[in-house]
Amino acid sequence: SNRAAQHELERDINDKQAAFRIDEKCQNLRNSSDGIGYYRGVERLDTTVSIPETWAKFSDDNILRSQSERAASAKLREDAENLLSSTSNDMWGQFNAVNVNFTNRISETADSKNKLQSHLAKVPIGFHRVLQFVTNYTSRSLGN
Repeated sequence: SNRAAQHELERDINDKQAAFRIDEKCQNLRNSSDGIGYYRGVERLDTTVSIPETWAKFSDDNILRSQSERAASAKLREDAENLLSSTSNDMWGQFNAVNVNFTNRISETADSKNKLQSHLAKVPIGFHRVLQFVTNYTSRSLGN
């Protein structure tokens, strides 16, 4: 993860700064410096000591791991942006489709209302004609 890579890089730089301080102190030591004495076996090779090649390899590995984590993060960010963009486009498309259909239904409802009002306006005229017909029919029937 990014945090692990950052932690490794920070630990590496702290170790290198500590090694640099030790090197500076050793550079300033002389045969006449206080606290310097002969210690038996000091000349033997210590396998835990870092040499320039292993130091460089460790640093390169840290840098490669860091670059890999950054690339993975960039890919994840890109995927998230693409998903957000796609979702946004889908939502706008749905919004527009709903608005078009809603507008069509409103228009259909208004047309139906107008037709019903037109038919309703014709009802009294039709009722009057039926009443007149019935009146005429009954008066003819009774008159015969």
